[in-house]
Amino acid sequence: MREPKLARQLTLEARQAVADGLGGFSESWQMLGTLWAEVVAGIGREVAGEEVRFASIPYRITVRGSAAGSAVASSGGAAVA
Repeated sequence: MREPKLARQLTLEARQAVADGLGGFSESWQMLGTLWAEVVAGIGREVAGEEVRFASIPYRITVRGSAAGSAVASSGGAAVA
């Protein structure tokens, strides 16, 4: 097993529902912090539909775990953008 090269900076964000003033909600994202990651593209594939072609490429993202109590670890669940 090789050591990952954490060379890509990612932003960690959490989704929040913000009241829109009309009884509904809109989606907003709050930045929680940044972290370094290795992002490796996998092998892409195409699938032919009736009128269009669908393509997908899987990615493997490796990040280093943060210590308990750090700003990123204590901020809860989030998505990476």
